[in-house]
Amino acid sequence: MDFVDLNVTKPELSGLERKLGFSQSFSLQAIAINSQADIQRKLSRPSAVESTNVELLMACCRQENAILINPFLAKGFEREPKLFRKISEEGKCLEIPLSLFLDCSGNRRAGRLHVAAKAARLARKYKAKVVITSRATTPEGCKSPSEICALAEAFLFLSPSEARDALSRNGLAAVAQTGLLPL
Repeated sequence: MDFVDLNVTKPELSGLERKLGFSQSFSLQAIAINSQADIQRKLSRPSAVESTNVELLMACCRQENAILINPFLAKGFEREPKLFRKISEEGKCLEIPLSLFLDCSGNRRAGRLHVAAKAARLARKYKAKVVITSRATTPEGCKSPSEICALAEAFLFLSPSEARDALSRNGLAAVAQTGLLPL
């Protein structure tokens, strides 16, 4: 099975990811959207979009260059079924960045895992594709596909096939749709 990391922050880590078991790595630009004007101005190439505003994230779903939608900066996004419905309808992918959990510990990590599990449940309900990315900035942020699948199954309550799809099929479909070139 071909495993892909759609969003490694430091492109120089792609060699390490290949050694860990990924067949391809990509580096999308991460775009923070703070206003409607940002949507038109900043989305000039394939991007991973994030915002503190759920309405802006939904507006981004209509944009061709918005590939991954990362809602984890928006407080309470996991209680907004409209967002997950919109992600599904527009054929976008919900991004769950692994760095979100690795960059913290204790209660903060538990809270983030809880929110991510709720998000994964809503994504399943509305048939939104989930893509787990590393957003790795250091070698310690790179994990093997089997480690990531185990984490997704244990803490996000994804089935084994959903976890594998989040690292392979869903990412490959997004790549085919946009014509991204691997690192």
